[in-house]
Amino acid sequence: MKTLTFKYRFLFALLTIIVGFSNCKKETNTPSPTGVVNSSMTNVIESPTYVKSSVKNIKDSFRRSTYDFVIQFYSDPECTIPKSVSNLTVYYKETREDYSTQPHPRTERIEQVICNGTEKVLSDVLFIRRNLFGEEHEHYYHQLFPSPDYIIVINKY
Repeated sequence: MKTLTFKYRFLFALLTIIVGFSNCKKETNTPSPTGVVNSSMTNVIESPTYVKSSVKNIKDSFRRSTYDFVIQFYSDPECTIPKSVSNLTVYYKETREDYSTQPHPRTERIEQVICNGTEKVLSDVLFIRRNLFGEEHEHYYHQLFPSPDYIIVINKY
């Protein structure tokens, strides 16, 4: 009698699973009788955003050197078709090396900037700081930091 009860429970559970799967609805993008696709079921795949950085407008003075860190957006990996972005958060890494001590300590921090349009210019970014004698004692390097929202294009010099 125990075996018969187990068999019925097993068959009942299996039947419940089968009925449950048969009641699942498959979402499709089928047009309505008027020919309009239900927008709530349409998956829009946006083209990827390619991001490239460059340095422009280097300015030197006795105590410091700066440049413009330019972030540009493209629709293609060859960076030939500019792309306008809206409220895209781009991350970049700033690396600082201190040459005033031995060994040269290195610190890194991740910064973010909200971008709109086809490019974002971070003006007068510090990259060399000099002491009172004009000797370089701090170097700063900036590079794009990865994000799932964009693809970084490496500059080919």
